[in-house]
This record gives sequence, structure tokens and C-alpha cells, in this order.
Amino acid sequence: MVRLLCTPKSIENNFLKKVACLSPIDQRTIADVLRLPHYHSVKVAVCTDGGSQVSLISVAYRLKELYGVLGIRAEVSVQPFSFLSNNIAQQHAILQNADIFWFAGVHHVPPRLREVLSRSNDETGVNDLAAQVRNRVQVDHMPYVGVCGGASMASSPETGVYGCGLDLMQGQQIYYASHSSVNMIGNRLAFTEKVAFVVLLRAARLDALCFPVVKNSGQVWNFTETHSVLLRSIVQQLASEWKEFQGTDHVRWFFNLCGYYRFSDSDEQIIAWSKPHCKGCGNRVCTDLVL
Repeated sequence: MVRLLCTPKSIENNFLKKVACLSPIDQRTIADVLRLPHYHSVKVAVCTDGGSQVSLISVAYRLKELYGVLGIRAEVSVQPFSFLSNNIAQQHAILQNADIFWFAGVHHVPPRLREVLSRSNDETGVNDLAAQVRNRVQVDHMPYVGVCGGASMASSPETGVYGCGLDLMQGQQIYYASHSSVNMIGNRLAFTEKVAFVVLLRAARLDALCFPVVKNSGQVWNFTETHSVLLRSIVQQLASEWKEFQGTDHVRWFFNLCGYYRFSDSDEQIIAWSKPHCKGCGNRVCTDLVL
């Protein structure tokens, strides 16, 4: 269960105008990606570890405006989050209370950030901030908003352009391409300096949408239509794939991004993720999972 919004630039006037011009069906897709159980107090954890100078106030203001364009009244508050903080407990608490995770643009990748977002074989991930972000996104506790390089950070460490990443999409690369070289995109989840995309991967609904975010987008529409078709095919493929993970008791499970799990790769019994209890601790949607 994954919801992503990947955009080449932060939400601004042109972005809002383009969303306002989309069809009601497409607007609904974006709204479903950002949908929350409540809107009176939307808490956003904003990561600027890549050197972005974005104003936290502007993030809150623009996200509230986007909700308004989508017909939703929301009150948005923002808290800074950092993978590099020495106060790990505080950052865990911020993530636990966050409704949305926002990874701002990346201008450089500090060595420590690269280490944090590059999983090694001996990591348990139980107390790891990157694992907590990945878990909360993949069990649908919060959508992920990535801006430019922050969107690319949703890739796996093996496929990410920075050699590190959160691996939110089962090893898929989130690819940033120049719009003049879109023929190089291939079969990838991609955005350009002129278009954004959203992914909605849930048991009840699978969808994806590519849409323009710049003022002069007349020549972009053909690409957004064809790329939306490609994105949907990738989402359909991901919905049928299973990935192995384990809890603190080292019991092997298999997780599906569509929202299901099972206990072996050949097990015919498929269980909805909305009702699992961890074999190790009995908790509903256990947070001690390495995805």
C-alpha cells in the first residue's frame, strides 16, 4: 500500500493551476494519494537533509492550497525531520505522528546521509529511521511527497541516482529525466522538469497519473498521456509481486505492495494487511518489520 507524489519542484502557482485544470477523475486520483483520516490537523514531516532551503511555512501554506484545489479544507502544520539528527528518539516520535512525509530537493548528499539510506546486510532496521519511513509508507500510514532529488530518494539504494534511497517501490527506480530526452525513460517511474506523477497502490484501487506542472505545457500533454499508461502498467506489475521481509524474531514473511502478506512464497493463503498481527509481538501492523 504505497502512495507517492513525485514532482520536479515544490508546489507553486503553476502547479496549482495545472491541477485545477485536470479532469475530476484525475483530481480524485491526486486527492486519494493525499487522502487522510482527518484534515483538521495535518502533520507533515519535512526532510531537508539534501541541502534544500525550502521554507517550512511555505510547505504548509502550499499544501493547504493544494488541498483547497482538490476540494478539501485542511489545516497543515510542519515539523522539521532529519535522518542526521543526534536525537534519534525525537525523530522517531516525529515520524510516528506524521501524516505525510515530505523529502525536499537534494543539492548534495552528505556521506552520513548516504550511509543512513544505504542498507547493509547486517542491519536489523528495528530502530532505523529509514526503515521507519519505509514501513509507514508501505503500510499506508502516510503518503510520501518527493521534490526533485527528494523524489529520487524513493528509489532503492541499488537503482537510485545518488547510490542510496528508501526503496519504497520494490526496487524500482524513481527516475528524473530532462524533457528533451524522454525517449531514454524506458520502463521506469519517471518525471521531468515539466511533469509530476502520482502513484496510488492499494488493495481497493490501483492507479497512477502523470500531469504537467509548468505554465507552457502545450507540448507536454501527449507525453503525460502516454506516460500515465506506462505508469499504470508498472503499478499493475508491482501489485502482483511479493517481497521477502522479516520481524525481530527472524520469521520470514512475504509482503505485497497492494496490501497483502503471506508466510511463504508458495502459500496460497493471502491475508489483507489491514488485519495482521506480528508473530513476534502480537501487535496490529507491527513496526518491527524490515521491509
